[in-house]
Amino acid sequence: MRADVSDSGDTDSYIAAAVERFGRVDLHHLNAGIVGTFNRLPEVRVEDFDRVVAVNLRGAFLGVRAAFRQYAAQGGGAGPSC
Repeated sequence: MRADVSDSGDTDSYIAAAVERFGRVDLHHLNAGIVGTFNRLPEVRVEDFDRVVAVNLRGAFLGVRAAFRQYAAQGGGAGPSC
């Protein structure tokens, strides 16, 4: 499945697709991330910075949130903190 991890709709969709295929989610591994530009700081565009933050920070938040919502709906996940 293709998804933009910085988009909450896509994140919810990939969790739903996993549940549809496997019946539940027990573990959610967050490994999406981007480096961004290698330009010198004075040359970095705000849009480039915003994209890195959207994928690397917002994407992790959305993924954890979607997974924990699924854990709650199914009565837990694989770990004790779920």
